[in-house]
Amino acid sequence: MPILQILTNVTEDNIPKDYLTELTSVLAEATKKEKKYMCIHVSPNQKMSFGGSTAPCAIANVICLGQQGVEENKIITKLITAALGKINVTPDRMYVIFRDIAGQDVGYNNTTCAGVS
Repeated sequence: MPILQILTNVTEDNIPKDYLTELTSVLAEATKKEKKYMCIHVSPNQKMSFGGSTAPCAIANVICLGQQGVEENKIITKLITAALGKINVTPDRMYVIFRDIAGQDVGYNNTTCAGVS
């Protein structure tokens, strides 16, 4: 149940129409989980600054069942960074934040994801 939330000050008209589909593929590849469980949320037009500048910037939140690990998170960061580069957010103007969540704390399909990793 990987979730990718992107908050960015990039304007909506600068987000490609197929960007959510592309991010779904990126997240599936990065987490090695099926696309059907990916949830992508992009919030453009945010009032944001990074380092005191309002040049394009972003925060990417990656929420996933089970800890990915140090090396896995580095790979995921590179993939997300490359995807955000397509909307002109450079690697030094974003943070990628990882959150490990317990299956019991996620409801899905009339139950929870307890026992799923």
